[in-house]
Amino acid sequence: MKFKNFFVSIILFKTFQISFGQDMYAPLNLEITDSSLVNIGLSWETPEAFRIQSITHLNGTPFTGVGNSDNSPVAYFQRFSGQMLSADQEHGKTIKSLRFYAFYQGSFQPLVFMTSGTASDTVPDIANLSNCVLSGPKITTPNTFAWNDVNLFNYNGMIEDTSEVSTITIDTTMDVWFGFIISEYVAPQFPMGVDNGPAIDGYGNMLSILGTNNNTNSGYFSFGWMTLIENNSDLTFNWGIELNLISNNSLSSYKVYENSVEISTITPGCDGSEYCTSESTDLGPRPQGFHEYYITSTYNGGESIASNIVSANISNSPPGNFNLVEPEEGDIYQFSENEINESIRFIWRDSIDPDEQTLNYNVEICRENVCWDTTLVQNEDLLVGSFCRIEIPVQDLINNLNIEDNQNTILWSVYASDGLDTTEVDDGFGTFSINLDFLESYEDVYPTYFQLGNAYPNPFNPYTTLNYYLPINASVRLIIYDLVGNVIKSLVNKDESPGYKSVRWNATNKQGQPVSAGVYLYRFEAGDFVQIKKMILLK
Repeated sequence: MKFKNFFVSIILFKTFQISFGQDMYAPLNLEITDSSLVNIGLSWETPEAFRIQSITHLNGTPFTGVGNSDNSPVAYFQRFSGQMLSADQEHGKTIKSLRFYAFYQGSFQPLVFMTSGTASDTVPDIANLSNCVLSGPKITTPNTFAWNDVNLFNYNGMIEDTSEVSTITIDTTMDVWFGFIISEYVAPQFPMGVDNGPAIDGYGNMLSILGTNNNTNSGYFSFGWMTLIENNSDLTFNWGIELNLISNNSLSSYKVYENSVEISTITPGCDGSEYCTSESTDLGPRPQGFHEYYITSTYNGGESIASNIVSANISNSPPGNFNLVEPEEGDIYQFSENEINESIRFIWRDSIDPDEQTLNYNVEICRENVCWDTTLVQNEDLLVGSFCRIEIPVQDLINNLNIEDNQNTILWSVYASDGLDTTEVDDGFGTFSINLDFLESYEDVYPTYFQLGNAYPNPFNPYTTLNYYLPINASVRLIIYDLVGNVIKSLVNKDESPGYKSVRWNATNKQGQPVSAGVYLYRFEAGDFVQIKKMILLK
């Protein structure tokens, strides 16, 4: 019976080797990955004793698949002699798992045998499994064109028994055979990956053609063992199989020490393979000050010596700079007696805390020598994107600032605190004015410059008030436009005397019809003075 091969070009994998140091149980290369009041992050590498070492005759480059042309079952194995294992110092290491490279779908039944080389114990007893030491669950849907991993379990008479994780160790007086019974595949999509040679003949390319027999422990019988070259001299390849060993398979936890005091126990997250050798943990908030950290591992031999020591000097950083947004500097708000239950909106840019702590904001509002303040938490109720926003009723400002006359210049400022340090808003404070047309002194107060106030409220529905200020007599026009420049409505077109003026727009056009929701422009002209602002109508 001949084998056929099906070519697929692919390059993967390098064998992972370990060079043991003086203390192979200590965690390696401890580093600090994050250092702040809210977290200390640590990372380290798996101790050498708990890392997997792969042994294989594969040259590292699987490039095609091999199988029987009649789809019959077959055993593909690699063999390591006791002398090879002794030369590589593998004695006493625990056999942990197998890896194989699948080109196409098929069933892969993992098995490991140990043979003494004496009498009839020279090759694997593939039928009755008398010298089988490890097995595992059959892989029926392997990842194709990829490496697959399968854990091994002590063989106790049932080929797929997974009740006892492998405790078998390498005995360098014995030969070790490891591989798979391959079945349930369809030629020419041959499942078993091989390298491009040269073959390590008699070691990297052992095979046994099988027949089915339900009376044997494996369900098969063997037509005898041979090499791939003996079966087909053109196939000078090694099987894409690796046996994973580990010096100690008893790693149970890592202990984290801060200033020589144990503060945390970590469950290992990596299995020690070359693809997972780094562990990490976040310790959360730590006290301010200088701290030293090291890690140990715990296993069946006790606790290892410490890893290298790393240190962190934890100190608080004040909240980042931020600025006021609204009211804009110099804004003037005008309210009638019927409008004092409306609110003024206060907006500032959110401060970013370098230590990622939640901030408190203290908003302080003053008129002359009277001040009022409120403290707010940096949360979803306060935040709008990257800004903070609150609305304060005009009546509250009148009461808290003892407003009794006009014109009222208001100072406001915001302070961000992380509980340890405080940052005042850029430029210290902003100013705006409140005019109340029902106070007796209102008629005696006049603006000192032309200005178009902010629409209030904005966004609005169904109406908003537009304020404008005239220091002298002027010809005034106030016109609403849409964003493409069409005139929606003219609100004011007349000569006016000095003072604080306002007009209400009810979201209708010049025909008195309601307009659609969207952004509108309002243009204020007073003599040669022109100012344009935006407002948003909601529906």
